[in-house]
Amino acid sequence: MNVLAIGCHPDDAKIACAVTLAKCVKRGDKVIVCYVSTGNLGHVIITHNPDDYMPNHTAVSRLVFDASFTATLPNYTDYPHVYSSNDGEPAKLVSIYYMDTLAGVNFNPSEHVDISDVIDLKIQMLECHESQLVWMREHDVIDFADMVKTCSRYRGYQCGAEYAEGFRQCQAYLKGTTKRLLP
Repeated sequence: MNVLAIGCHPDDAKIACAVTLAKCVKRGDKVIVCYVSTGNLGHVIITHNPDDYMPNHTAVSRLVFDASFTATLPNYTDYPHVYSSNDGEPAKLVSIYYMDTLAGVNFNPSEHVDISDVIDLKIQMLECHESQLVWMREHDVIDFADMVKTCSRYRGYQCGAEYAEGFRQCQAYLKGTTKRLLP
């Protein structure tokens, strides 16, 4: 299976779904992570929740939703190669999963991925964004890595795991599926 994760900033996927993506790779999926901005100013798509706290995140969520729809339409653009599969045919309809919001605010997951065996990897990846950790400590007076680990533990409580990442499948026409796609 192909998995595309689209985030606004380089640390967003690490915060919300990095180890889920690592589990997808481990089971043999092809995973591509796309960032819409540098943060300085598929078959399965994972992106921001449309009701996230940051306008950049909600804009990316809307763009992903719109692009996943228009990619399925033949003759939508003068540049069909941009919106089609490698064989020139329109893309197939794909499910969209929204990743958890920061601290889980206003987010009720419909699916969880057990990340208990890779929580340390999640924190290690997050700690690669040292400037973000320093900024959060100075601006919000929080230990961001600890907050992310605590939120992962809370999601674990919800599903009977030590640590978990939460997702919500987009509930729009032709975006659902009857099978589990997340690891």
